[in-house]
Amino acid sequence: MGKVLTLADIQSESLLVLKKFDEICEKQNLRYCLAYGTLIGAIRHNGFIPWDDDVDVMMPRDDYNAFIGYCQEHEKEIKPFKLNNRANTLNYPYGIARFSNMNYRYYTENPCLKDFDIGVFIDIYPLDNCGNSEEEASALFDWCQAANREYDWYLNPTSPRGLLPNVAKHLLSFAVKAIRGKQYYLFADKRMENHIREHTSDSDKYVSVPTRQVTRVVFDKEIILNTEKHLFQGAYFNIPVGYDCILRQLYGDYMILPPEEQRHGTHGYRIEER
Repeated sequence: MGKVLTLADIQSESLLVLKKFDEICEKQNLRYCLAYGTLIGAIRHNGFIPWDDDVDVMMPRDDYNAFIGYCQEHEKEIKPFKLNNRANTLNYPYGIARFSNMNYRYYTENPCLKDFDIGVFIDIYPLDNCGNSEEEASALFDWCQAANREYDWYLNPTSPRGLLPNVAKHLLSFAVKAIRGKQYYLFADKRMENHIREHTSDSDKYVSVPTRQVTRVVFDKEIILNTEKHLFQGAYFNIPVGYDCILRQLYGDYMILPPEEQRHGTHGYRIEER
């Protein structure tokens, strides 16, 4: 077993992954912005929230796809970095991609998930069109949530909740594999993207991340797609110009520190040197 990374180690290595990500985006003219807790950290701390254990960015869907394509085309050149998603990483569960430094080994501590091999990572959330009303967005969220639940049945047929739930999940897993095929992992993400594109338009007012329901909040395009540079851990990265509105939608008064008992990482994993 290699050295287990501390929180400080994870933040330091994650910053290097973010810098590599930013470098590629700058060279390829790809849009992105810091998001969620990383955006709070940038505004409130000019860096990481002291107890935060990951990095979050968002990319408009077309730029997200272009970044994935770049990483696939330049797979050997960008090593030890790698783009991880359902299609190329065994047992990868999420409807978003992660960009990782594979000099490290990630181990999930979630008993409901199979082990999957990524390294020190940043989360990349694809921003999709979400309609012109909360009702349209809600219908999209519902469909994607059901699709992700179905994928969990496909990928993780065992339930830790007892005999009957375990039997039920095995049956659901069998059914999904019978309907979608055993290689569902190869097209699950594209199936979700295609559904979103069929039910939305580039003229839509709102965007969000329906493929991964961290929150059901939708954002006005103008305030999230337009970006500016902001200090984060001694370097400058893109943040949305409407960061205050976005963060208040998500968290309320984000400048107030949470109670001390809530100041800890919440993602449930450990990372080791290979």
